[in-house]
Amino acid sequence: MKKFNKVTAALTAAIMMMGTFGTVAVNAADASVENAQAEAQLAQIMEQAEQIKAVQQEASSDFVPYDQYIKDDYCSTPRYFGVLANKGARLRSASTEFYVNANILPTNNYSSISRFRLGPAFKDNSSIKSVSVTNVQSNVKSFKVDLSIPDVTVSKAEVLFTYEMGEIEEELIPSEWDLHIYTSRYEEPSTILGLSNGTPLYKCVYALGDVDRNGKLEPMDELNMLVYVNGTVVSDGSLDAAAFELAADVNFDGKVTVEDVQIVNNVLLNLGTF
Repeated sequence: MKKFNKVTAALTAAIMMMGTFGTVAVNAADASVENAQAEAQLAQIMEQAEQIKAVQQEASSDFVPYDQYIKDDYCSTPRYFGVLANKGARLRSASTEFYVNANILPTNNYSSISRFRLGPAFKDNSSIKSVSVTNVQSNVKSFKVDLSIPDVTVSKAEVLFTYEMGEIEEELIPSEWDLHIYTSRYEEPSTILGLSNGTPLYKCVYALGDVDRNGKLEPMDELNMLVYVNGTVVSDGSLDAAAFELAADVNFDGKVTVEDVQIVNNVLLNLGTF
């Protein structure tokens, strides 16, 4: 609990310093502000700055693999199926196919286009024309997605689209690895998908907020998001960075900002939900 309080204090200080809650200003000419109060404020800011420095050193400096699915834990926050294109991929209008076990599909309108969201690089110039679902084998459903995309070669890994799966009960999926299996066609899971024109695509099933993909939503996820927002760690254009940004963009505005950090903090404190 002490570590959590330390983390929360550091995050609050960082958000204040970035202007979300305003800045601390001391006007020496203002008679209402006594020297003792000014000194106390300064000491508090210095202490918080040291806390930020310490907790940032604890946070990860690298993006975890986009295809990491651990076997020991399962994150209970809402789930999304992400389809990624790697740096250098040539994209154009075509179709792609992904697979989900029927046992973990949403109970209502699981094939609705409203459950799909185009990635930030495609939302203004592309569209999902249609979605068709068929049974391929023992409870495994195939989602065929027809896409209208301009002919483009991406300069970094990009999110083509995501599919909203919602909350999945842990009783159905005991671990992240099992989820990997349940979103593959065969029992031997794979991350490789593809467009009908032959361009490879990659699957990334993720939980909102679990940016280190360890099967838990915890203060360290918030720290890693803060380090990213502060610019201590920047995207390298990899699939791993794209997966991080997917999990961190909890308000779905196409970017990772302090607002996302605040939302995760509220969820951790049971003051809000995704």
